[in-house]
Amino acid sequence: MDSRFDTCLDFVLDWEGRTLEFDPHDPGGVTFCGIDQRDHPGVDVKTLTMKDVRNIYYELWTKFRCHSLPPPWDLLVFDSAVNPGPGFPVRAMQECLGVKADGLLGPRTLAAVVSNSGATGPYNSSMKCFLRKRLTYYASLPWRLRKHFINGWTSRTTALASTAKIKIENGIVV
Repeated sequence: MDSRFDTCLDFVLDWEGRTLEFDPHDPGGVTFCGIDQRDHPGVDVKTLTMKDVRNIYYELWTKFRCHSLPPPWDLLVFDSAVNPGPGFPVRAMQECLGVKADGLLGPRTLAAVVSNSGATGPYNSSMKCFLRKRLTYYASLPWRLRKHFINGWTSRTTALASTAKIKIENGIVV
């Protein structure tokens, strides 16, 4: 495992928490470090160790080829694979990069990310687009779910933008 993974994992765990939780409003059920019972039915979430957590997240890091993405795209994709979830980041990234949105992180998408990574910080329109899509996704969720989590999701996205040096004001990517 590499140091960039460790950096990105720390960001995720800072937001997911490092304790066992059960929030009755969370459809994922019992959760430890952001790993929920619903999405990991073959694992007893209550017995996970930090080593287990690290291994599960490393599988996600590898699945989304974050090791092949330049910073801060690696963090944007990795954190978004955790929340809002694995169905979100690749298509959103592809749409923002102007490549075919097929949900597959293949050579064309990787080449587009690499060529796009030269314009970092607040001027990177693709990263701004990605963060706007994430906020829009959260806003599209049913109110019964949103009302309990929207403030945390917005704060997390704001922190993600800040880490990626993308400007957000009042929950809006500018």
